[in-house]
Amino acid sequence: MTHPNFVHTLDVQTLFDQAFPATRTPRSRAYREGVLVALRFRLGELPAIRCPYAMGSAKADAFRAGIEEGHAIARRELQEVLK
Repeated sequence: MTHPNFVHTLDVQTLFDQAFPATRTPRSRAYREGVLVALRFRLGELPAIRCPYAMGSAKADAFRAGIEEGHAIARRELQEVLK
C-alpha cells in the first residue's frame, strides 16, 4: 500500500495513458481494466482488487496479467517519488 502523501503526487489516468500510447501493441479491454484497477488500488482510490470475470476464463487471465503490469507501474512510479 502507498504512503498517503504520495497519493496526491501521482495521477492514475496519466500513468494509465502513458502505459498505453497509440504506438503500443493493442491489449484487450480486460487487460487494460486490470492495469487501471491495480493503479487505482495502489494509489489509494480502491480498497481492494476484485476480478469482474469468471475465474479460469481468458478475460480473467488477461485481467490478472494487467494487474501485474499495473503493480509494476505503481512500484516504479512510487520509487521515483521517493528519490
